[in-house]
Amino acid sequence: IIIDKYLKSATIEEIWEESTGYKQKSNQLINIGGPIEGPIISIHTNKKLGEEYIANEVYFTVTKKTIKEIIKKEKTLKVFAGYCRWANGQIEQEIESGSWFIFESKLEYVFNLKDNLWNEILNTEYLEILKESIKNIPLDPSLN
Repeated sequence: IIIDKYLKSATIEEIWEESTGYKQKSNQLINIGGPIEGPIISIHTNKKLGEEYIANEVYFTVTKKTIKEIIKKEKTLKVFAGYCRWANGQIEQEIESGSWFIFESKLEYVFNLKDNLWNEILNTEYLEILKESIKNIPLDPSLN
């Protein structure tokens, strides 16, 4: 799923009713998980209601009944419509070719709703990489 894209015009409440036929109060925006239609998906921090552990206290749930409970109880969650999928070996090839950046997952990134999240992550993470890589460079270039 894509974590930094959301519909500015659709809430969980609207998508939930459209997909299930039942009302679910929530004015949180729905995330666009990807271009492929599928079940409503939730990521959250509730271990008891998590169906799959992802990383760093983040859990994945697709069961509608459980997602409904998560929406009622949790403040740290995202709900997605759609998802992404790759062919066998495709993502590995894309990573190898440099099409992807891989960073340690952080809760402040995963559950962030900022419009500029992608830029913020790149700036923050690459600044750290840059600091590490230049700390041993001598001030005098002739000593290089």
